[in-house]
Amino acid sequence: MSEVLLLEQMSVYKLQTNLSDELWEIVSVWNYFAKDTIGKQLTRAFDSIGANIAEGYGRFNYGEKITVYFYARGSAYESQYWIKRAKERRLLENEKANIYLSTIQKITTELNRLIKTCKDKR
Repeated sequence: MSEVLLLEQMSVYKLQTNLSDELWEIVSVWNYFAKDTIGKQLTRAFDSIGANIAEGYGRFNYGEKITVYFYARGSAYESQYWIKRAKERRLLENEKANIYLSTIQKITTELNRLIKTCKDKR
């Protein structure tokens, strides 16, 4: 089985990519000002979670993996911030925003497990 296939089967990676793609569709229809301010930041932060998971997965050294997974976790917290801003500024419906925040919490929990597993293997 290829390494890419294994990466795409990771629950945290699946959660992130599904949410990231859904948010892209939502942000893409916002007006220019909303897209240029919150939209770009939100999209970059979310995409950064997945990019860092992929990068960490590809690292051989556990110390490097842990570092990059910490970056992913930081991007998850940043994403929470931008979701809350979008909610407060009425760019996202409360129900949708709460679902996204809950999903980000799941992603953060999964990242913490991944970091712990890497630390235990080190």
